[in-house]
Amino acid sequence: MKKLSLLILTVALCASLAQAGDIADIRAGLVPEGTVLTIEGAIVTAVMNSSITVSELPGGPGMSLWVITSGPPTVAVGDIVDLFGTYIEHNERSTFSLWYPAEASITVTGSGTPPMIFATADELVADPEAWESTVVMVTDGLIVQEILADGNWSVSSFETGTVLILNDYFGLFPMVALGECYNNAFGVFFRFEGQHVLKALEVEITDCSVGNDTLDFGELKSFFR
Repeated sequence: MKKLSLLILTVALCASLAQAGDIADIRAGLVPEGTVLTIEGAIVTAVMNSSITVSELPGGPGMSLWVITSGPPTVAVGDIVDLFGTYIEHNERSTFSLWYPAEASITVTGSGTPPMIFATADELVADPEAWESTVVMVTDGLIVQEILADGNWSVSSFETGTVLILNDYFGLFPMVALGECYNNAFGVFFRFEGQHVLKALEVEITDCSVGNDTLDFGELKSFFR
């Protein structure tokens, strides 16, 4: 019985290890900083000025990684890529650098559909490092609380009051207004200038105006769906 139990444990451990990819290993702290390695079969989830984010399937916390490129990215969202480069920690972010070694590269091997990942504001705030570099749909109803500097604005969850910072990295939201309401928000959850922000790609604006009459919670929540 002891041998059988040991065999089952070994098989389970091997299965667990087989499911973990290079990105998951990096995000779990299993890869030493400075390691040169190849990441195979990652899917591009966002493209920025000189970087991209990639994910392993099925996606979610601990499965995404920021990749800095040596120039404007030549890939598109949905490309499946092999990456050869160096794992580093850069600006407080887990990063895959294509600056080194000299033969660092990104190769498109196919195309697919990035996973659609959903999270509440509370889930993001509870473990922000795990969610870093994840393209995610925040499912809370959100209310704009404050217009901040450098293209940032704060929103609070209608459901819980939890505060998130949204960032207009992509220049899509020049006219944000106090009290504006969203059914949800979609973007890249990112470590930026010492705080975690959602680099917003899309928000679903909703009419959240409420009359003078007192409404119960269920009636209020209906404004966000």
